[in-house]
Amino acid sequence: MIEEIVRLKNENFSWEQIAATLSIPKQQAKQEWQYRLTEKAKRNVQNSLHTVLLSKERIYCKWHLDPFLLRAAFYCEAPLNPDVLDLRIFDVTDIYFNGTNAHSMTCVKVNKEDGFWILKGLKSNRSYLCEIGYLTKNYSFWPILQSHPVHTSYERSTDYILKAGEAEAFYQHSFNEPAWIEHPDCLQ
Repeated sequence: MIEEIVRLKNENFSWEQIAATLSIPKQQAKQEWQYRLTEKAKRNVQNSLHTVLLSKERIYCKWHLDPFLLRAAFYCEAPLNPDVLDLRIFDVTDIYFNGTNAHSMTCVKVNKEDGFWILKGLKSNRSYLCEIGYLTKNYSFWPILQSHPVHTSYERSTDYILKAGEAEAFYQHSFNEPAWIEHPDCLQ
């Protein structure tokens, strides 16, 4: 029946015309339509991990993991504890980050149902990115989502000049990997 309602709605039928055509009450047609829209919205939810700098030493991490994505990841590699996820923050200042070469890494255990966390203790003039994943049964980290890099503020307002020369050199000769910006490698 919902397919017929969708077809008629797409043909610009009014609710009264749909109800008369299908011999159902108008309210029932509206409820079926609303149910379909709700289910479609649930399927279109994007998996995401976002980071926002709250202060010079605090970062806010917010994520949404679709249960289907989590089940798929668990199917690929069995988790050590399926109710606990790892939120990791990496210091990726001036490197081409490949998942293992960060200057430092901090790990926080979060509940599978959690959706955000505030991390503190960041250093000035550094770049950070976060990953959320889990430990496998052989104690290796299985990342699921990665955030964009976040740059903490400089200690002095003139510190940005230190990077200006490298930025200009990259602009002139872009065939080299830049050492002045972080590039998370999402293909590995």
